[in-house]
Amino acid sequence: MKTWASECTEECDAVSGHRVVRWTNSPAKDQHFYFTSPSVTADNRWLVFISERTGHPNIMAVDRQSGEIRQLSDNRAGLLKSYVYPLGGCEGLSKASPCLDETRGIVYYIQDNRVMAVEIASGCVRGLCALPAGWITGFNHVSSDGRYLGVPCASAGAFVDPAAGQGAQMWNVMARFYGGRHASRILRIDTRTGAWETWAEVPFWVTHVNFDPTSSDRLTFNQEGGPVVACRIWCLERDGRWRKLFNQGPDTHVNHENWAPEGGAVVFHGLRGGIPFVESRDWHGRVLRSSPVADMPGGHVTPGATPDEFITDGIGDLISLLRVDANSRVQVSTLCRHGSRAAEQDTHAHPLLGPDRRSVVFTSDRAGLADVYEVFL
Repeated sequence: MKTWASECTEECDAVSGHRVVRWTNSPAKDQHFYFTSPSVTADNRWLVFISERTGHPNIMAVDRQSGEIRQLSDNRAGLLKSYVYPLGGCEGLSKASPCLDETRGIVYYIQDNRVMAVEIASGCVRGLCALPAGWITGFNHVSSDGRYLGVPCASAGAFVDPAAGQGAQMWNVMARFYGGRHASRILRIDTRTGAWETWAEVPFWVTHVNFDPTSSDRLTFNQEGGPVVACRIWCLERDGRWRKLFNQGPDTHVNHENWAPEGGAVVFHGLRGGIPFVESRDWHGRVLRSSPVADMPGGHVTPGATPDEFITDGIGDLISLLRVDANSRVQVSTLCRHGSRAAEQDTHAHPLLGPDRRSVVFTSDRAGLADVYEVFL
């Protein structure tokens, strides 16, 4: 596997004065993992990301002490087709698949329709299992105890026609699920043995799964479909029963659900009566925090360092911290400018708090192609 010398540079953000580190600077796209998974190991040693610097998408890790970058996967077959990547083929690496076991330093990913695991420190790669033939996967997640990997996949018949891009895939596939003609499966894979089972099968398109940080026996999953979906967030129990997190209501659009790092809260954002809001609820659907945020028309929201805090890239081209008080009032603080044009999935900022809760990792194409950045609070 190849290695690269440090590409790390630093600057002082002109808006906030915070220190911003640019970790990558290659002549290819580099992006951190999708924000349902951490990208930094719990010991703060490694930052993992997806890079196309070899000519194919591969998993990389940067040593946060030396800045040296090492290649972890060996993909030479291009991009595997998956959710948000409709132009991929039947072989290659799925850019939607990587997820990090931050405590054990293991990255799980899908390559050539097989689930793989690589240990960051040693570079040791092992195959876990083969996936059901023809099923199209989405964003995966590993339980906090490292025991299980959750993989959402949708029946191939919903992807029969090629899509010109992410938006076309979204609407075409979603429409084919109407009427119960297709199904999604949520696979639960034992990370020790590779044995897998279908944890649940549902009659709509599932593209994200996310284990409760306090239990490997339950997770949240989504119903893909944006504003036309009556319920975005669903809960899956150990015995395979699934239910809505809450009754969403016809005037509410919900997006980008994620668990707070300590568990106990599902964090998301959306529109209610046309007004942007952030919100957190417990496993039973009870509201913990909720507030309108008039200046946040879009973007993404993830958990902050406390139950009262949210991180967003949806206010202008800024990474912002939102603090919601007991009276549902929100205070907005700028962390830095991300400057991403967000023209495609790979360049979305997707901000996520680091393991010590003192930094936020994000992706931006403000210098040309996508690169990985981190702002220190």
